[in-house]
Amino acid sequence: MTWYESVEHALLDAPLSGVSKDNYRRFLHEFEMWYRVARGVEPDVLTITTKDLHEWHVVLSSQLAESSVGARLSALRMMLGEFLGC
Repeated sequence: MTWYESVEHALLDAPLSGVSKDNYRRFLHEFEMWYRVARGVEPDVLTITTKDLHEWHVVLSSQLAESSVGARLSALRMMLGEFLGC
């Protein structure tokens, strides 16, 4: 499953408003772009590591307010939870 397909699958039945789904989609796209540059490949929801999450958190924290960082991490947490059963 591609990253795009994983994102759409995770958002399909998520209990979020349309605006929140759009924001999560955008945040997950931001993660994808960062991951592609940092790792040279498309992210795979089943192989994302805690190291990946920590590095992305560091990058976000250097650029955004804490609430914006939290929103982006929430989007990724929701997606990982969908696939990993967390």
